[in-house]
Amino acid sequence: MLLLAGCHANVSAKNGVMDLRAADLRSAPLQLFGDWDFYWERAANGRPDASVLPGHWRGLQLTDGRKLPGFGWATYRLKVLLPDAAKSGATPLAISIEPVDTACRISITDVSGHPLITPMGAGVVGADEKTHRSSYTHLHATFVAREDFYITIEVSNFSLRTGGIFSLPLLAGAILLCLRWMPWAMRRIIGSPKSIPA
Repeated sequence: MLLLAGCHANVSAKNGVMDLRAADLRSAPLQLFGDWDFYWERAANGRPDASVLPGHWRGLQLTDGRKLPGFGWATYRLKVLLPDAAKSGATPLAISIEPVDTACRISITDVSGHPLITPMGAGVVGADEKTHRSSYTHLHATFVAREDFYITIEVSNFSLRTGGIFSLPLLAGAILLCLRWMPWAMRRIIGSPKSIPA
């Protein structure tokens, strides 16, 4: 998985924890690269089934030796340690993830479990083919964090050969991330010149 141009390149999560205490989230977006806690076909409770870089899960081997199929659902979770400057709330944060062809739902809570955003999703995350609905949707949310927090991403796949997250989320100051994605959003709203009737 490639690191996007213009992003912090020297921070990586380890064992489900991203330490940003020395980072400046106002200078450049941070791609949430590294090992997230991974829970196969269950919520993010207890000991994770693996610690993985989010990506295709087909063929992934869990700590108990199981190898995963392409179809199924899973939960990724990352704990983010914030710098003290960000905990003042003076710098609203934003998270963004590029469109995926599966279904996903993202929630962010502080370490006490209080929600920092209304959970947002693309499609409908389901435990089987009947309840799963995929969608190609860009997800973006702003929030204020006054303490460390968890990012939880639930994903289901019952349509593609390989399941999982195909694009890592970006985290940054809200203004910075909005400016980064504004051209993309405008293209989505206006459309290409070819799509405009003569």
